[in-house]
Amino acid sequence: MPAGIFPHIQCIPETPVPRFPAIKVFSCEQATLWPKDVFVVMRLFNTEGQLLDPNLTDQEVADGFLRTLDSAISNCKEYIDAVEVFNEVSGDGDLEKTRRVARVSRLIAQELVQRKIRPILMNYPVSAPTQQEVALPEMQQLLRYIERVDGYIGVHVYFPCHQPDFSYAWILADSFRGVPRVRFVATESGVCVFNSSWQHWGWDPYRGWKSCGMTEKEYWRELLRLPEIARRKGINLQTFFVFTVADPGQGWGDFQADTLFGIRCRTTR
Repeated sequence: MPAGIFPHIQCIPETPVPRFPAIKVFSCEQATLWPKDVFVVMRLFNTEGQLLDPNLTDQEVADGFLRTLDSAISNCKEYIDAVEVFNEVSGDGDLEKTRRVARVSRLIAQELVQRKIRPILMNYPVSAPTQQEVALPEMQQLLRYIERVDGYIGVHVYFPCHQPDFSYAWILADSFRGVPRVRFVATESGVCVFNSSWQHWGWDPYRGWKSCGMTEKEYWRELLRLPEIARRKGINLQTFFVFTVADPGQGWGDFQADTLFGIRCRTTR
């Protein structure tokens, strides 16, 4: 995967898009906008529900995900280089759920590899997994497998205004200690305003860099520090996608940075 900073596209550009070595998309309509030499990561929505259904076997859950994927990329298979497998489904200390996610993720990853698609697994929220979760036999088996097939562990790296050193994602350095070869991709990254009154983890997910009073250039400079911070903490961060453009009607307008990457969007509604 190319190293660098890449947009997290959640819209249909209204003007010709600039050239990037990699991009993250959510539909075939978005994927086919890019030349085939661009590394395209696909994220599927609403694929997590079956994971916790006790009436479904691991294989049935995996098959359901793959059917959804096949339907989603039927018209753009040749454009898809990697797929995010589920989103924010683990990392909360629930060991039984982590076991299930790890088993199902490996089944899906094996099928993706057969299709020459790289898997990006787990996609942890800002709360990184505990050492106990990572040490589970199912997780260790999964990590050994993705190391062999050049897969990735996904994580979301959000930090408070002007404090990129402070992110719960950096706990990865402790959680994955002893697994030095695991490769990470920040499948989302950016600024979230710290708000101690918002739920239990203190972040307001609807207030981004604009609420910090930052300019886009200042935001860019802080994002550029993420690879160096990851290296300093011993995290093998391959690349990161910046949550930049979205449909403001979904509540994410505070993250929009269309002039940062030269992308201007038309509504997805």
